[in-house]
Amino acid sequence: MLPVTSNNKIPTTTLKFLSRFFWNYNSKFKKEQKITELELAEALNLIKPQQNLHHKPSIIKSFKDGPANEVYKIKNNLIHDSIPSINKSKNKHISNQFIQNILFGIKSSSSNKLESINYHQLLNEMTLSELRYFIRSVTDEKTLFNIMVLFNSNHKLNLKILTEIILNKNFIHIARSPINLLNLENETNLSQIDVIKVQILLLKKYQDLKLPINIIKNLKLNINNYLTMIKQSKLNSFYERIIWRFVYEYLFQFSELDYMKMINNIQSSFIMWEASYRNNTRITNDILSYHSKELNSLQTIFLQIALLKDVNLSNLKNLSIKYKIYQLDPNNKSNRNISYALITELEKLLIKTNQSQEVSQMLENLAIFRINYILNMYNIQNEEIRIDNEHLMIDRL
Repeated sequence: MLPVTSNNKIPTTTLKFLSRFFWNYNSKFKKEQKITELELAEALNLIKPQQNLHHKPSIIKSFKDGPANEVYKIKNNLIHDSIPSINKSKNKHISNQFIQNILFGIKSSSSNKLESINYHQLLNEMTLSELRYFIRSVTDEKTLFNIMVLFNSNHKLNLKILTEIILNKNFIHIARSPINLLNLENETNLSQIDVIKVQILLLKKYQDLKLPINIIKNLKLNINNYLTMIKQSKLNSFYERIIWRFVYEYLFQFSELDYMKMINNIQSSFIMWEASYRNNTRITNDILSYHSKELNSLQTIFLQIALLKDVNLSNLKNLSIKYKIYQLDPNNKSNRNISYALITELEKLLIKTNQSQEVSQMLENLAIFRINYILNMYNIQNEEIRIDNEHLMIDRL
């Protein structure tokens, strides 16, 4: 190849050929690049034709299509040009805005439930467990009010939903509630027993809000209903425990033994003890004396441990709630494993207690009880096996 010098001249025809070649190549490349960018934008839903371009921008459209001004510019390009001109910098701007909208949506959904809440989904699509979880996460009281009204107006407000709303820590202004919680029988479709349960929940809510006067008013107004429901065994231990907690703390009309005799139920007597903050020793002795003929051996030894001076009563009450000591029968076949587990837990609790003479004696008594219990269960199982074998032999005959 000859070197090019100042004396060498390129013919005019050659220059024209090269000019046309590079022009066509560059135009083809740009056209392919524009088509590729357009296809990418369409795949990301950044460009989507609309039937009416003269509309009010909304959060949903901004999230889906990008900012309104940019969508409008893109639509004009689609109308006037067969292939829109989307340069690299503009495409980058749209993508950044798209990401910002996503991040804003995530932030708003976690920090401002009032704006992002989908009431149709709450009412018609969520399961009860999903709905309860959602209500617990709500941080805006107005949203809680809206949910209450929504479900009540659609006749779907039930005790579980109302419980989650009431116990939500952001439900503070009870007097501003759109539904009068003191007149639920006339404003909702709740049953009579559910209405009473809500009043019991309000005792706890008043305590959380530090409203002792409201607690006293509630008890004076509803105590007869509460006691009637307890006598009829229509309240589970959760609600009954709340009642006794506040009765002992705010009402002094009757003693614990008076209530024990009034209800006359060993389950309620144990729940009274679980709920009490004071007079634990007196209540324990009352149970041992008043229910002496009903208590089984494991319940008796449990209450004897509760009388120990240094025992951790809080842990012991947790064991009572966990194992439902009021209904635990160690002689029942279905309760054997549970009874044995409780014995083990009681031994661990005593080992952690200051080793006084009383504690050491109780540990020895509990060890003897465990051995006798194991031997008794062994003999019972052998007897059960013998009876089963006899029945099997008879069936074969």
